[in-house]
Amino acid sequence: MASEGYTIKEMLSKVLEQQEKQLEQNEAIRISQAISHVHDEATNKHLAQLNGKVATHEKKINNFNTFQTKVMTVWGVSIAVVTTIISRII
Repeated sequence: MASEGYTIKEMLSKVLEQQEKQLEQNEAIRISQAISHVHDEATNKHLAQLNGKVATHEKKINNFNTFQTKVMTVWGVSIAVVTTIISRII
């Protein structure tokens, strides 16, 4: 083995160094994944809040449209009644 340029001790130390580097990389990946997970949870929570607000606004818009339709119907009927009364008088 000495002819290959490495002793067993040197080979073991290189293998251990590589394992340590791999462990450090794995730890960095785990930290990155944890941060990403926290970010995803915050985004999901925010989206749920926005969906609630959208639903509330949709309900208000529908109620307004219903009210507006009723007002326009009453206005149309009252104009028709007034026009009919005026035409009978004249």
